[in-house]
Amino acid sequence: MLDVNSPKGQESLEHELRAVQLWSHHYSDYTYVHTPKNGPALVDAVIVDNDTNVVAVVEQKSRNMSLEQLQKWDNEWLITYDKIEAGRYVANSLGVPFIGFLYLIPDDLLITKQLSNAHGEWTCEFRTALTETQETINGGKITRENAYINLTDAKHIRQN
Repeated sequence: MLDVNSPKGQESLEHELRAVQLWSHHYSDYTYVHTPKNGPALVDAVIVDNDTNVVAVVEQKSRNMSLEQLQKWDNEWLITYDKIEAGRYVANSLGVPFIGFLYLIPDDLLITKQLSNAHGEWTCEFRTALTETQETINGGKITRENAYINLTDAKHIRQN
């Protein structure tokens, strides 16, 4: 069974939809287009303009942490390095920027950060480390290379 089809996966999808709602409220000239949820995809979405041109690739994550908690972790977003490398690859192959969406559930806050440009060059500061984290939304443990993306100058999007 795909993780998205589990109860925790469905809850995560609800959080993703809320993040998109916040983003769409501020960027109504663009559309967030989800990749299929019934199979694996290298990225979560693409953003298209009103002329249906792809203008960005998105990796979206939701975390049950507040902005205050994130700040205590040096404003670093932990994400699997393979995820951001795949996003950078897809975005570069389409000739568009790659953007990270981090939704902080308790604060109903979406943080966005450009991670790479249309040429595939990193545009954010991050460090990597081999660390043990939860394997999937449904649990388990895995040791893998993770990225810690600095979100100090990232955009904060709220309802108003």
